[in-house]
Amino acid sequence: MGEMFQKTEIEGCFVFKSSLFKDKRGSFSKIYSSEIFMSLGLEIPVAEVFFSNSHKNVIRGMHFQSPPHDHAKIVSCVAGRVLDVVLDLRKSSSSYGKAMGTELTALNEMTLFIPKGCAHGFYSYEDNSIICYIVETNHHKDSDKGILWNSFGFQWPQEQVILSERDLEFPTLKNFVNPFK
Repeated sequence: MGEMFQKTEIEGCFVFKSSLFKDKRGSFSKIYSSEIFMSLGLEIPVAEVFFSNSHKNVIRGMHFQSPPHDHAKIVSCVAGRVLDVVLDLRKSSSSYGKAMGTELTALNEMTLFIPKGCAHGFYSYEDNSIICYIVETNHHKDSDKGILWNSFGFQWPQEQVILSERDLEFPTLKNFVNPFK
């Protein structure tokens, strides 16, 4: 697991290959090890774990929690295929305002570590794409915010997408009142 942590164009964001063990019964995957994460300076105490199941052409995002309830996330695709997108909202970051996409599938065994201060979302390429999120703080309704999915210059695979009403009401990046330093 620790041997393949790759830096991304977003400061503090890493893509890594999960440990996958296969035998005649199937497979077993480890997407988080506190020992490995701490050895890399990526301490993330786990508060909650979520799963989402999405249909083809769904975009979920771009979500984050504002301070003091902001959190780092570990995101993995356990079924299906998604384009996972991260947008850096941290004003002091060398990658402020940049966005990147990483394909996550159950077969490529890739997992994403997303630091505090980044918005996160994904596009589902197929039905029944299941994402696992590991987060370091509990959900806090008043801190749960977002950026409009198509307002920051990222090239999504589709323009005819399915979004929640809530996600469609998020402010654009330009009109966003930024709480991140």
